[in-house]
Amino acid sequence: MGRLEALVVRDARTRPGAGDPDLAGRTYAVPFAAVWDATLRLATGKLRGWRLVREDDMEGVVEVMATSWPLRLPARIVVSVTLDANAQTRVDLLAEGRHKGGDLGANARRIKRFIRALDRLLDVRAGQVLTAPAEPSPSSATAEPPSPATAEPPSPAMVEPPSLVPVEPPPAPATVGTG
Repeated sequence: MGRLEALVVRDARTRPGAGDPDLAGRTYAVPFAAVWDATLRLATGKLRGWRLVREDDMEGVVEVMATSWPLRLPARIVVSVTLDANAQTRVDLLAEGRHKGGDLGANARRIKRFIRALDRLLDVRAGQVLTAPAEPSPSSATAEPPSPATAEPPSPAMVEPPSLVPVEPPPAPATVGTG
């Protein structure tokens, strides 16, 4: 994100093939129930500044309001937990600023922090985090992508990646021995 763009952009979302792996969302080879429970745990107190607004396990949606520190920029965050076409658990996020002006990257950082925390909470192992192949570059696309401010994200259940590739999970935090 460029400096000028950070002054006007206030929304961030995950999408397959994003340049940043944390903004590509996650596809887990982990049961839906485990991912759903971990998502709820994060949304109800594990992440500072997050307050649960609603959750619906039938829709696979968790909605929270979040504020950042020190600027206290409010944002609506929608976490979608669904099964993809390959019966793997897919997690996507949308973070929308509820203030005027840009967010200086705060919503992208919220998404990254959530994804990293979810990976740790699930204690994912090699082969349990999957990713879809990169999307075609904008220059090779034939249609103009919708504006993030006006478009709803596609339903993850409707997006079918052609194949899934295992991704190494993040390293476990180091522990310091006492003896």
